[in-house]
Order: sequence, then structure tokens, then C-alpha cells
Amino acid sequence: VINAEYMADVAVADVVAQLEELIQRDEGARGIKPLIIAGELLKSARDIVTAEVVLILTGFPCRIDCTPPTETDGLHGAVAIARAVKSLGHEAIVVIDECNAEPMRATIQASETPDIPLEVFPPGATWTDVEQNRVDSLLRRAQHVVAIERAGPAADGHYYTMRGRDMTHLVAPIDKLMPDLTISPCSVRSTGIGDGGNEAGTGRVVDLVRKHIPNGEKIACVVAAHNTIMCSVSNWGGYALACAIAAVAMHQNLAPKTVETFSRFCSSAAEQVAITDAMVTAGARDGPTGAASAMVDGMPLSTSIDILKNLHQIVEQSLVLTETY
Repeated sequence: VINAEYMADVAVADVVAQLEELIQRDEGARGIKPLIIAGELLKSARDIVTAEVVLILTGFPCRIDCTPPTETDGLHGAVAIARAVKSLGHEAIVVIDECNAEPMRATIQASETPDIPLEVFPPGATWTDVEQNRVDSLLRRAQHVVAIERAGPAADGHYYTMRGRDMTHLVAPIDKLMPDLTISPCSVRSTGIGDGGNEAGTGRVVDLVRKHIPNGEKIACVVAAHNTIMCSVSNWGGYALACAIAAVAMHQNLAPKTVETFSRFCSSAAEQVAITDAMVTAGARDGPTGAASAMVDGMPLSTSIDILKNLHQIVEQSLVLTETY
């Protein structure tokens, strides 16, 4: 006889697998399919629901010749994850570098969770013991670190755009907040979300990035995470993780199993429009094109909102159809 608890576990795993599949279709044609590790979204969500303090690292200054050099991807997703963590009653802290701070600050202020704390670090060349002490202090508090569309170092220690341009002079090495996976047991868990392989937390697939991604030999990030979520657009990974956190929390009876609860955990389309307008006004640009408009990874914001709505629909339908076990 298959018991009810087992059936409920299977049901939530199926829902999260559907979320994961939706964000990994490679609409941007970057060649991420060989980099995908199945099941990482569920693992990450299960880790995060138990974490009292979650650090969320983001910021990718790939528009090197612009001020600020910030791209739009990553900022939406960071706020989406923070919202889900806060809905658990836990603490979320966003961490970013100085060059990306103003668009991130504007994004948070325009969101429905404007009280998200923001920690800002200067470029690595200016770091002293003060910055390292701040890193150590944050790590003492954290139980989970999420890096979403966060610049990550290659084998030579430099930080590169997808085209192989060096942006090290702009970057704060906040990947130092990622736990060392060689230490066991590790009290801090981690998740990396990326769409190209040059992001912090994608180091588990570094050899595949070198093999399958243009400029991979040069740009591949070597910093790994316990959970690696490769996706078409990093923001979409953030949306999916927020949805998965909600689904797992409801499954574990950490939150009521209702559509209203799910809406509290997850960002709305209206919020996404508002925060996009705010970040672009603050200087963020589309990464591939440099357009100062409502675009993410070369696609109009409407594409991301369609993905967001489809992700929501997957979870909402499961809430309507799932029996109470």
C-alpha cells in the first residue's frame, strides 16, 4: 500500500519538476542544455525552507562602458527569492557591489517588499580587513547563500562577460560568501543560478561550460554551489525558485495550502513591471543589447512575465487539483 505521505512527496516533486522544465528550454539559444543537472530546483527549495537567514548575491556589470554597468537580469530574481524567504518568516539579505547598487536599491524600493536589507561592497582592488570582516560577519549568520546572475571568477581569478570582456575592476569579490564545498560537513548550504556558466555558483559544471559555451575556456566560473540551477534566463530561475519554495513550504505544512498563500510568496506581473521601470530609470540596461528599456537578456519584459504567469499556473493548478493527504 502506498501511503499518503509518499504520494504527497511525489506530487510536490512533480510540480517542482514542471517548474524546472519550463525555465530550461534555452530560449536564448546559449547552449545550456548540456549544463543542466535535473532536480536541483527541488533540492534548493528544500534547503532554503529550513534556513533562518538567506544571503542573496546578485549583480552583473557586463555593460562595462556604461554608468552604471548593471544589466537587468538577476535583479528581479533576487527580489523574488527574497520575497519568498520573507514569507516564510525568515530573513533575506541582498548583497551586491557598489557599481550595481543604485539599480538594485531602486528595484527593492519599487517592490512589494521594500524593507529587504541591502549590503553593498566596493571593488576588490580596494578591499581591506574591513570588507573581509563584513563577509565573515554575514557568513556567521547565514544558513544559505543564493547567487543569482552574480559575476563569478574564472580560473585566472578574473571576472568576464559572456563575450570575454574583463570586468574585474568593477566587481566586488562577494563570491567569498559562497561556502567552500570541499569542507565537510558544511553548515552553510548554497545555490547558484545562471544562464551562461560565468556566474558564481555554476562551478560544478565548469568543464561542461568550457566544452559547450562560446568563450567557455576563458569565462567559465570555478566557484561551485551545492545546488546548481541552469536556466534560459537567470531571473526565470529566481521566479521558479520562489514558486518552489512556496510549494515545498505548503507541502511541509509551513504555510496554508491555498492560492492566497502562494500569492503572498510569489511576485506578481504588476510588481515585475514596477521594478523594471525603477531599475531602468536608475540606469540598468539589457545585457546583450545595452538597451535602456524594459528588456531582459535580449527579450522584451513581456516574455519574462509570460514565463512568470506560466510558473504560477503550474503551482496554482496543483493547489486546486491536489487532494489533502
